Amino acid sequence: MKEAEKNTFGLRHVGIFARVTSFLLILKPALMVAFANKNWFDPWSQGSDFSLGDMAFISVMITSAFHLYELIFDQSLKPLMVVHHLGSIFIIQGFLPVAIGLPKTKYLELNGALGMMNVALYWALLDAPLVVLAYIATVLRSTFIQGRTNIRKLFYVCFNAAALFTLIEIVAIVYLSLENWQQLSTLQRTIICSLQVLFTSAKVRVCKSFYLAYIRQMDQMNNQGSRHVEAAKPE
Repeated sequence: MKEAEKNTFGLRHVGIFARVTSFLLILKPALMVAFANKNWFDPWSQGSDFSLGDMAFISVMITSAFHLYELIFDQSLKPLMVVHHLGSIFIIQGFLPVAIGLPKTKYLELNGALGMMNVALYWALLDAPLVVLAYIATVLRSTFIQGRTNIRKLFYVCFNAAALFTLIEIVAIVYLSLENWQQLSTLQRTIICSLQVLFTSAKVRVCKSFYLAYIRQMDQMNNQGSRHVEAAKPE
């Protein structure tokens, strides 16, 4: 490997560890709030001093730290991904602490903040699988998977999985936004819509990269097959 490739390879390993850890920490809080009629202030478990919101906040702080790590050390980041990371850090470092710190007496502000927090934390939950998929694909492509047929299959699976994750995120965020729409201020609605467009654009770019890589492998295999056929023809 070249030096730049080694750097990227190491970053992807760190990314897999950070995002899997973040995903596991936020999974229970997100599911409990969405399907078990819990709220972010309920305890993580019976007798626990940690709330569901505390654990979710730790999760998104790990994500924020890794985004900052990538911004500093990953020289291959495209401008769209830089904006994506900065948007994520803005939500995590700027909005969530303010939302959690609001007194319960400010009902309107608190309801709007909780609605925004639901959307923000589900962004963190739904973003992790696609990011981990992209990092694992990079590691497998660089190490274990050899041969054009296997590489083509890898990119084909990754493209379909990435498209599915992107669609699930769009549907989930639209549902959550509509569910909390009345509690959200005009500014919060604008932020959600703008960031969702940004995050979806970044995910579409990942899907496109998998698809183009798959097409390149197909073209190389077809060209190689054509050369073999030409070589086999009698003169």
